Amino acid sequence: LKWKFPDMKASGKRFTKLLAILAGSCIVWGVLTASFFGIEIGPDNPFRKTSFLHYLAVQKAEYHIEQKDDVYEEYVHLYPAVAEATDGHDFLVKASAPLLEGGIQYKALSDFYDNILLEFSLMVGVLHVSLSFCRYMRRNWCGFGWIVFMIGGYLFFPSVLNATSIVNFMGWVSKSVATDVGLPILYAGLIAVFIAALAQGKRWMALHEITNAVQVFGDVLSYLRLYALALAGMMMANTFNNHLGIDLGIVFTVLCVIVGHTINISLSLMAGVIHGLRLNFLEWYHYSFEGGGRLFAPLRLRKVK
Repeated sequence: LKWKFPDMKASGKRFTKLLAILAGSCIVWGVLTASFFGIEIGPDNPFRKTSFLHYLAVQKAEYHIEQKDDVYEEYVHLYPAVAEATDGHDFLVKASAPLLEGGIQYKALSDFYDNILLEFSLMVGVLHVSLSFCRYMRRNWCGFGWIVFMIGGYLFFPSVLNATSIVNFMGWVSKSVATDVGLPILYAGLIAVFIAALAQGKRWMALHEITNAVQVFGDVLSYLRLYALALAGMMMANTFNNHLGIDLGIVFTVLCVIVGHTINISLSLMAGVIHGLRLNFLEWYHYSFEGGGRLFAPLRLRKVK
């Protein structure tokens, strides 16, 4: 577009720059997740092996092989060949079964990918909301306590769900340490919130400040919509690729795929804009909004001199 329209106005240049950023980000994300228009790529494909998401899935599989935990036993029960896996990649390959309509379903690969992306959405939520608290820290000292609260929750709650988080299988924090340390950190965050509220002169409102724990928890969970939107787009792309185009002939199959992906991309653009704005204006600005102007008080009595 820059080459075709060298004399664009300022709005055109901004739109072109935004388009380049979005397109580049989509390409990078597609490479990192080995996802290309919903096309199924085998685990031994070179594109799959260069994926950062696949690297995390392999690390997760190797962790379960080493621990011989309930996850490992479950996959061995469903897919006995997993017991002979030599490494994480071999684990993901052997935890598979043929499909009736043809092809192979890699169960562990799909499950691990989903779990990692779901947790990644929560990590984005914790980071994004924490940045909001940091931005407003001078005015609201309680922000430090809420950041500590979110970190403690991230470490502790996987033990409640009997889940293995990224920090566990990457070897950064063991499950036992995360469980033992996470809950005290969570409570320490609440205590820090209460003390900070008292220090800022909120008095009895300090107790009300602690009730915002539900709000903070809900705001972080709200970022799961990122995972849900990605999953919905992937399912639509897979449907257009593998189901709607079957037995339609080459011409109608190509037409179906083109129209289907155009619809999917359009819906993804709208979802990205709508939910991106929502996460910024509701979840992010909720803790760091700096208003201006006059307070709106339509029923206030005015004194006329």
